[in-house]
Amino acid sequence: MKAAAMNLSNRATSGPSANLFAVVMAGGSGTRLWPESRNSRPKPFLTLSTDGRTLFEATLDRLDGIVSSDARFVVVGRRFAKLVAESKPRVPINPSLVLLEPKGRDTALCVAWAAFEALQIDPDPTLIATPSDSWINSDDSFRESLAKAVRLVADDPERLVTIGIRPTSRSTEYGYIRFGAEILDEQGAYEVLKFGEKPDEDKVEEFLKTGCAFWNAGVGIWKARRYLELLRDLHPAIATTLDQIERIVAKNAASGTRTEDDPEFIDAFTSVADKNAISFDYAVLQKAPKVCVVSGDAFEWSDVGSFSALARLGIPSPSPVETVVHNATGNYVRVASGANAGVKVVALAGVDDLVVVVAGDALLIAKKGDDAAIRKVVEGLREQNLDAFL
Repeated sequence: MKAAAMNLSNRATSGPSANLFAVVMAGGSGTRLWPESRNSRPKPFLTLSTDGRTLFEATLDRLDGIVSSDARFVVVGRRFAKLVAESKPRVPINPSLVLLEPKGRDTALCVAWAAFEALQIDPDPTLIATPSDSWINSDDSFRESLAKAVRLVADDPERLVTIGIRPTSRSTEYGYIRFGAEILDEQGAYEVLKFGEKPDEDKVEEFLKTGCAFWNAGVGIWKARRYLELLRDLHPAIATTLDQIERIVAKNAASGTRTEDDPEFIDAFTSVADKNAISFDYAVLQKAPKVCVVSGDAFEWSDVGSFSALARLGIPSPSPVETVVHNATGNYVRVASGANAGVKVVALAGVDDLVVVVAGDALLIAKKGDDAAIRKVVEGLREQNLDAFL
């Protein structure tokens, strides 16, 4: 499937803010959600919400009123272009803003690419970089946090802003943010003192004892030029290649051709992805001098990274299924939509606190809460050369 040619005339922005752009990152394999999350349909494109939307669709809807639908870059692996296109009838997607990565290796580079593209449209764009695999219970409250973050960047273009979630458990699966003084005139916004990238239990306890810690929601708000400046300064080994990518993007924007189809771009992008696969958090956010965090206390958040999380949130099976139980409690049953028309009833007898998932050609039965074990199952499939089931 060949995407439409990119043309600056059909990329013009309108709406809430002419120089505000979103970078929606549609990656995330969701290993702990196997067998529902597969290489062919990863986590963002699963129906993991109570209202029937995919996480990707919900992410785009959440930007309404903040970022124009014609100012939303979607960065995704080339093989998932069809999944993005499938979402278009339900959410507005500008095909010319869908950036197909030659190689998906974390988020620092994909955000840089989107920043270069935004600079072809606006001389001073502000970016909202957001994952598309999180669950949030209040779009309006999330928008309020985003608007506050955008104001912070407008007040000081050297700032980088992220969104923090008040911890509800001692999870070691999330990154942590230690925050300090509240920023003048912006209630619920704080200076960042320290990051902790998925710390061990002792480090988690240190963060939580302070009473001034958030989970890192993985959202970043900043000026495109500032992000690129920091990325070059902090990682001089890739600065020359970034310069090359910038020139290629400008050349293709001027000629109205797709950047991702340019062989020179593919080589340059892949060379960075192979040798410097890092997240924007690690590459820039955790090293920058002016970083702030906006509290997400007004909404509930989850990375819905496991079936245990889906059970806690009360997210039902996407495909109708009757559950018959005898002397069984606390179990969570899911039948993936579309792939298992023959499974209408799941019966559980004498078992408690299990996760039972039927998806395509695979059945998972696991102890609820033992999410690490599912990751080990996936590793075992690879070791046994059963990649066809991944």
